[in-house]
Amino acid sequence: MGGSAAVGAGAAGFALVGCGNDDDDDDVAPPPPDDDDDDTDPVDDPTPTPSDEPQQGGVRRLSSADATFDTFDADRSRFTPFAAILGYTHLGIVQYRRFADGGELEGALAEGWEQVDDQTLVFTLREGVRWHDKPPLNGRETTVEDLQFFIERNRAGTTLDGEEDASFHRQAEYQAIESVETTDERTLTVRFARPYPFLLGTLAGSYAKVQAPEIIEEFEGRFRDLPVEAMVGTGSYMMDSFEPEGRASFIRNPDFYDPPILFDGIQYVPLFVDTAARQTSFLQKDIDELGGLDMDTLQDLLDRHQGEIFNTPSFSANPMAGTYYGGAPPWDDPRLIGAIFRTFDRRLLMEHTVQGSAALSGNVPPTQVGWGIPETELITLPGYLEDREEDLAEARAMWEAAGGPELGTVTVDIPDIWEGLYSGVAETVTSMLSNNLGNTFQANIEPYTTINGKIFNQAYGSGNANIWYGWISDVQSLEPTLGLWAAYNSGAPAFPQFGVQSDDIDNLTNAAMVEFDVDRRIELSQDIERALLANWGAGIPHNILGISNTLRWNYYNLGESAPFANTHNIYRDHWFDQTDPTWEGRP
Repeated sequence: MGGSAAVGAGAAGFALVGCGNDDDDDDVAPPPPDDDDDDTDPVDDPTPTPSDEPQQGGVRRLSSADATFDTFDADRSRFTPFAAILGYTHLGIVQYRRFADGGELEGALAEGWEQVDDQTLVFTLREGVRWHDKPPLNGRETTVEDLQFFIERNRAGTTLDGEEDASFHRQAEYQAIESVETTDERTLTVRFARPYPFLLGTLAGSYAKVQAPEIIEEFEGRFRDLPVEAMVGTGSYMMDSFEPEGRASFIRNPDFYDPPILFDGIQYVPLFVDTAARQTSFLQKDIDELGGLDMDTLQDLLDRHQGEIFNTPSFSANPMAGTYYGGAPPWDDPRLIGAIFRTFDRRLLMEHTVQGSAALSGNVPPTQVGWGIPETELITLPGYLEDREEDLAEARAMWEAAGGPELGTVTVDIPDIWEGLYSGVAETVTSMLSNNLGNTFQANIEPYTTINGKIFNQAYGSGNANIWYGWISDVQSLEPTLGLWAAYNSGAPAFPQFGVQSDDIDNLTNAAMVEFDVDRRIELSQDIERALLANWGAGIPHNILGISNTLRWNYYNLGESAPFANTHNIYRDHWFDQTDPTWEGRP
């Protein structure tokens, strides 16, 4: 494979905390529902035909996800808003040019690559790519050593002082690498200990952006302070300002290797949980796109501004789910967590959060269509049955047989921005559990950073009667195979966070990791999902995947959207038609 290739394989690791449905989601229109009687399709409105010639100019303005940032360390983040920022400011070694029809990779910091054999990949460095002209890099040219440092740091999963750090969330995806060698000043050779088909997909992941060794050396201990000075990259935009509450600005990189850059800049404002303020800002054209609306408001705006705005219904980047630790009491009893799994009313959650504009989700979400089991099979499985009474009766029996009433009050952590966007969702979740199982399920509103820390420390379980629900982190790949191994195999680094061991899951995920035939991997992926659902999610019980509806003014010309972060393509694919009548009056 050369500098651009179709991709049928490759996955980025399935991270576990993030957020969804902000106006910077990168989503793809979902396929038609399997059920012809489904009446929950998102409101649609024809997208205007873009002008033939892209235009430069204008600053793209949008709402951020507010204060939802964990760290500025690309290798140790798993919060979706930061992945979007990385797409502006940093390049990876390779990247997705498009996601449609199986996906197409292209070179980024590497201009090309060669798959020498099943155990060897050779990358050729792109000449003339420079780091932003800011200290400490001051515009120096990228080197193969930069790429080598990035891969070896992720493979080691250690900080510069040699300390192991569990927050290298994608370390498992680099463990098949045997060596990384700089063959010459433009050539990097990666050798694997066994045949391995997944590295290109990992390197195209939304968090797999290369940060310079000098940046790691200077800021590794301070990345969680979110310093602007650490965001010196190679991307099309440079971070000009940042405030942790979610306000940020980016300006063109004048030395970017691939001009022209169409937008003059990008600005974020923190309006995520203030729906009224976001709507007002959009109507005044202070922001260029608007998501997170209830269906009635969405339809009203489309009716009132017919011919001026358009809607793009699309899968959200982030499934709704939660996690628990199943390696110790109380949740090591599968009857307890199975009772919670079956009590959860996924269809009610659809109605409460997005007025039915969602899809049921197993452990392989609909985003990765074709790799998971179809919805027609999913609705025959416990927890997803259309006959709610059957699920509820079985849930009560399991809960009582396992001594669930003796647990007393069960705490359910709910992310603050989830509750902020879907007011009352905490009450919906706890009521459905309390009413059926009899215990008091008590909501506790927490920021994502707190929830993330609890996951690391196995605090959801391990002697605690508590769980959490919200958005989990973004799906990052067209194929789930590597992510399934990384999240659920008992030999994977992330396994201690969940601790639900199953011989079936181990055997299936191990087999998938050495399978080069794509059709066979699809079969294995579907069998893995069945095994996960039989184990009540195996530490990560999925619920639904929302369908986001995003309104934009007709002057906004939209490139390909996907439910995988593709902000690295915005500089060349999105632009403002400043001759369109709706451009008039934009501040």
